Amino acid sequence: MVGWGCYLKDFNIDVATWETAESDRPAWRNLIHKGAIHAENKRSNAAKDKRRTRKVRADYLANIAPPPPPTGVQPVEGVSMPVFCLQATIGYTAPPQ
Repeated sequence: MVGWGCYLKDFNIDVATWETAESDRPAWRNLIHKGAIHAENKRSNAAKDKRRTRKVRADYLANIAPPPPPTGVQPVEGVSMPVFCLQATIGYTAPPQ
């Protein structure tokens, strides 16, 4: 179970002196309101950074040139090789029907 201290820290409230701040009800409500705005902005900015990082990585991977096709694979006379044998796949694929 998580204690109240982490929530107070998220709201930017001093853990050591929160009880004295709580005694003044209007000031405490104002402190909680501002802390909630601060915590929400912090959470939102962290999510934006995560999305930005993921998008930059996806753009980077999309711009990498695919490897050239293998050379030196020559068809053999009299041997019919199905096309699916020449394709490299990653992961599970269903057998051809």
